[in-house]
Amino acid sequence: MTSYRSRVALLCLTLLATGLAAASAKDSTKDAVKDIATWSTINEKDQATLRYGNDSEESVVVFSCKPRSDAVRIFVGETDASLKPNEKATASIAAGSQKATVRGRTVPNELAGVPSFMGGLSASDPLFAALTGSDNLVIKVAKARTVVPLKCIGSKAADFSKTCRKP
Repeated sequence: MTSYRSRVALLCLTLLATGLAAASAKDSTKDAVKDIATWSTINEKDQATLRYGNDSEESVVVFSCKPRSDAVRIFVGETDASLKPNEKATASIAAGSQKATVRGRTVPNELAGVPSFMGGLSASDPLFAALTGSDNLVIKVAKARTVVPLKCIGSKAADFSKTCRKP
């Protein structure tokens, strides 16, 4: 009888451990999927946004505009530790053969521990057309270099640019 009880207890513990491992793996997969960065758009009456990031507060890059204003604000989440917040800065942004020099400022980013960058560019700049069809978006601010994949951007960039351009 003791050996039967031992085997039943061992079987119950094995099933419990297997269930816990499966639940843990499911949660880990859910977290991993949540952490995957993607391109997304938000179109509201007074603002259009194209961003690359995940569901957290931190985005890698955000383009935003007031519809039909022709002015696109560019936010780069993390720059270089050598930069200080609230200083003039320049970003170099390239997609394929199209390059844009963006003047702006660094802004504090306590979450990242390094400043973010904010600047502006015309919605009719050729860079936006190059986002579709290029492999990567390369952003340089000081010594920081960020490479963002463009393969899954689809028509989001063209739609965003069209929304921001003057009619």
